[in-house]
Amino acid sequence: MLTALRKRKLDGKLYTRTAAVEAKLTELVELSRDDLIVRCEITAKADQNYVPTECLVYFVRATRHDSSEAWFERLYKELIRRVLQRLPREAKTSSGETLTSERIRETVLDRFLQMLAIDRQGYCDRLDFLEVAFDSALASLRMDGRRSAWRDEKRSAPLEDEETGEVLAVVEEARGL
Repeated sequence: MLTALRKRKLDGKLYTRTAAVEAKLTELVELSRDDLIVRCEITAKADQNYVPTECLVYFVRATRHDSSEAWFERLYKELIRRVLQRLPREAKTSSGETLTSERIRETVLDRFLQMLAIDRQGYCDRLDFLEVAFDSALASLRMDGRRSAWRDEKRSAPLEDEETGEVLAVVEEARGL
């Protein structure tokens, strides 16, 4: 029996997994742990044995009722690989400064890991949407990360002229000089 989702929509109805995800989960729960891990490691979505990420999220969450840390770690590793694959790549400027994409990546990964940690201790209904529509849920987290990164970026401004290295006039004015 599959564990039901608990999060409710605005109209009060429970979130439900798609029929395809439910069918795949029903098939996958019959596999041995080792067979499931092998299937989860398949990266080609076109492969008939590919495990959708929504199902992987389900199995990672299900490990909170299991005493095998090794089982959790193997599934967790694959889930994090898939999350990182869908986030902006790490990028640096020629001077070595981190770009906004890195801040977005860190913010999304931090929020995702925080939700997983809460779920390991009890139940995080925010993860239900990841079982229903993983890509959409992660896109939402990315958008939140972008807003946060852009807000932080707007708060900072250069103090010196990039070409001359001299302190900008607005900085001098602010200092009262």
